Amino acid sequence: MSEELRRPRLLLFEQRMIGDAVMSLPFIRSAEAKFEVHVTCAQHSAGILRMILPEERIIVWTPPWITEGGGMAKWRAAGVAQYLMRLKMVHADVAASVWADARVHFLMGLTGIKIRAGFPMTANNFYASQLPWRQKQIRVGALLNIAGSIAAMRPLLTRKVNRSAYYQHHVDDFRDLARTLEIPWDETRPWLPPRTVPKESRPVWLVHPGARFEGRRWPLTAFAKIIREVLVPSGAKVLFVRPPEIAGDLPALPEGVDIQAPGSMGEFLDICGTADVLLCNDTGVSHMGAALGKRVVTIFSDQEPRWFAPRGSEALAIWDDACPHRPCLDHCVMPSYICLEAITYDMVRQKVLSVLGASQKA
Repeated sequence: MSEELRRPRLLLFEQRMIGDAVMSLPFIRSAEAKFEVHVTCAQHSAGILRMILPEERIIVWTPPWITEGGGMAKWRAAGVAQYLMRLKMVHADVAASVWADARVHFLMGLTGIKIRAGFPMTANNFYASQLPWRQKQIRVGALLNIAGSIAAMRPLLTRKVNRSAYYQHHVDDFRDLARTLEIPWDETRPWLPPRTVPKESRPVWLVHPGARFEGRRWPLTAFAKIIREVLVPSGAKVLFVRPPEIAGDLPALPEGVDIQAPGSMGEFLDICGTADVLLCNDTGVSHMGAALGKRVVTIFSDQEPRWFAPRGSEALAIWDDACPHRPCLDHCVMPSYICLEAITYDMVRQKVLSVLGASQKA
């Protein structure tokens, strides 16, 4: 196809975690009305994007800065030169990123793409900018922005976006980015292809007690107690998903609880499609449930639910400000995870009961 006839192309840089990739879906869908959208993403989130985009429009590259350990060796192994070559081969007209991250903006500048839209690395655009280590990152980012502009021989961003409000939701950051690029905004759910499943005569709850970080895992025994004392007596059907990070024996669960161990993201989404409500920790699971249009009761610890609660279920997030350092973004400085310890059984019980009551009235 000639350059005159092809659709303009947009290259989105979304190289964070699975939940972050899920929250990019309404932007991608909205942008498809105007652009042929290509995405560069980390390996662990590629599966989500493959559900809505052709394989040839996904460039998988995991930035060295989101992997732990390895020092300079991980940079040498990252293949930055080859990665940049792949980005340039997209021949994109627009590059965009929702993250206030000068490292990403530097990569965008090196591509030579004419229009580069993103959020400058300022306190208003930077999550948890009040933390000392985050303030240091902002200062380093400012220096990288200057050095990168000189190295790339061009401004790293040609269209600067600023968040409408510091505590606005991450999906609203994508909305602001869409407005800057004159993209009609649509976040109607579901964001992922819906699963066709038989409808149960009783409410179905999916309970997922896992999380990548230990500091985000509410006690397994507490999840079991909610199932035993609240969900099962209510007459709900309970699906209990055993994630791989939970080893050893499970606590006793009532008879009839359906224990699942999905082997892939697709299998989990199939299971999730059968549920009406999810009960889980603050992890990618919560966002996948929301993307399918489910209600999600999410237990937060160190993160800020105003930024990262599952879209559409913000009112169902559970958290406590017992720790003066939250949100600390997985950089705990306390002797224990007091933000998680502050989430009591009764807090979760009351939220679950409120959802059960609303379901019975519906």
